[in-house]
Amino acid sequence: MSYKILLKLTILSLIALVLIGCDEKLTVDDVEIPEKSEAFFWEAEHNDKTIYFLGTVHAGHEDMYPMRDEIEDALNEVDLLLSEYNESNYEIQSEYEEIRRNYRYLPSGEQLSDYLNDENMDVVREIETNLNIPFFALNSMKPWAVEQMYEFLLLEGYSDYTYEDGVEGYIYNRVLDQAEGMALEDYETSLKAVRDRDMDYQIYFLEQTLNYSQEDIEEYLESVITAWRTGEESLTNTDRKVSEDAESKEIEETYIEEILFNRDILMAKKIDEVVHNHEADTIMVAAGFAHFFGPGNILELLEEKGYEIERR
Repeated sequence: MSYKILLKLTILSLIALVLIGCDEKLTVDDVEIPEKSEAFFWEAEHNDKTIYFLGTVHAGHEDMYPMRDEIEDALNEVDLLLSEYNESNYEIQSEYEEIRRNYRYLPSGEQLSDYLNDENMDVVREIETNLNIPFFALNSMKPWAVEQMYEFLLLEGYSDYTYEDGVEGYIYNRVLDQAEGMALEDYETSLKAVRDRDMDYQIYFLEQTLNYSQEDIEEYLESVITAWRTGEESLTNTDRKVSEDAESKEIEETYIEEILFNRDILMAKKIDEVVHNHEADTIMVAAGFAHFFGPGNILELLEEKGYEIERR
């Protein structure tokens, strides 16, 4: 299993944000996929630097590329690439795996089966069967770690999309021969804030993920990938609000606060520091497109700092 497989803080947990309670103005049947992906793309000039912002999706397939010419031309100019965790080389991926290992396991004497019912534990067995991870190892892991593994199984086992073909992977291959790569976030800090929280929080999201159907996954992926390829954000829910019929509004509000609002504050701060202190003339910021829409997003925070940002 490659390191990248388990690096993403979340993919499928965002189903609750993207689809549930979403009053869509468009559906995937209303749009036509362009020959070259439109994506979500912005440009700013600040402190005598050109800053491009590219909203990404963390999973994809090769038919999504190349993107439209304006974006591909911008990639040719990049001196510095800022991505969420800079997964661009094996050394960094190994460092992240070591961090995960430090947080992955339950305290001695505890087992996952102490917290899940038999039906959910049967689903956990699918991970053992399909990813060749021994059950005793899975049963000793924290819920967030098992959730990540099951997310990978759902994505790569039941769809045509892979993490390897996500937008970040494509960009790394396109620009890192000419450009420096840098992380927007501290991985350990984000892991603890979004994933490795109290047991009620972890169990809540693990149980949700274990109960997703193949149809749920396909609907989610089709909506998100189509939104990105067409540049139509209204295909997804970007209002950053918890659904009124959420099983636990308190837990989901905490999740949205951590995965979007708080991370956006930290990323905007990092971007501004880099723009004012790094020698690069042309900077590309690449992050999941949910970070560029809705209240308190990265672009809005930078505009408050005096950035003039134009969607392209």
